[in-house]
Amino acid sequence: MFTTSKMATAATILTLTLSACSNTGASHRPIVDGGDLANYENDLLACQEVAKQRGYINADTQTDMAIGATAGALAGATESGEDLLAGAVIGAAIGAAGGSYKAKDERKFIVIKCMQNRGYNVVEPTTSH
Repeated sequence: MFTTSKMATAATILTLTLSACSNTGASHRPIVDGGDLANYENDLLACQEVAKQRGYINADTQTDMAIGATAGALAGATESGEDLLAGAVIGAAIGAAGGSYKAKDERKFIVIKCMQNRGYNVVEPTTSH
């Protein structure tokens, strides 16, 4: 049975997850071998700023939240109206956490690709998950 305290917990987890991810991914420092190392720090800062343009609450994360909310509401619908709402909130929190994790990886990938485009040989995996 879902309760109001479970909804509050889910909302807290969602808030903490999104705030904890606020700069991750975009602050990635790729391992490079070659390139104009004299300008590395300036180029890295510029690429990190580009990566920050990929927000955590983007269309993909919103879709994940909607799917999670729907699944949670359906799971809670068998009990009561309060359980339906609690299920939706918890499902949305889980969806948002998953979407945020994907956005973190995308930000890291943006930094890597940006540095490659600036002539650096990045010697780490360069594919987004």
